[in-house]
Amino acid sequence: MKLPKIKRFPFTDILGWSVSRFDTFSNCQRQYFYNYYPRYDREVPAEKIQKLKALTSYALEVGNIVHDSIRDLLLRLQKSSKPISKPNFMKYVRNMTEKYCGSKTFCEVYYKQKDKITVDEVFCQAEKILDNFLKSDRLK
Repeated sequence: MKLPKIKRFPFTDILGWSVSRFDTFSNCQRQYFYNYYPRYDREVPAEKIQKLKALTSYALEVGNIVHDSIRDLLLRLQKSSKPISKPNFMKYVRNMTEKYCGSKTFCEVYYKQKDKITVDEVFCQAEKILDNFLKSDRLK
């Protein structure tokens, strides 16, 4: 069986394309821009680029917390069939929320759409979603 020839391209400053770049672009064009283009923009200070790359959003952090909490809960259920203590689980989620959101800059605040986003706000939303998950037939 003859293998196809792979084209070789010389290195240039022009951005190339790869599966990971395509995945990043497909998921979030803003993330793609901040990951690949600003490093070539010599007019924008590197500190500003890093600050913008580090922005998160309210919805993104709630989603991260919910996703990771459900993942951890399901991993725990693989090890033990003991009933889930809702107060203990929510305490765990609260600690995770403080860890995830404690020092982050939210894009809603950066772009002055809101004055501030508190850990309590993020936790409250995550708690509602996770409470629904705990009551769901899927979990049972």
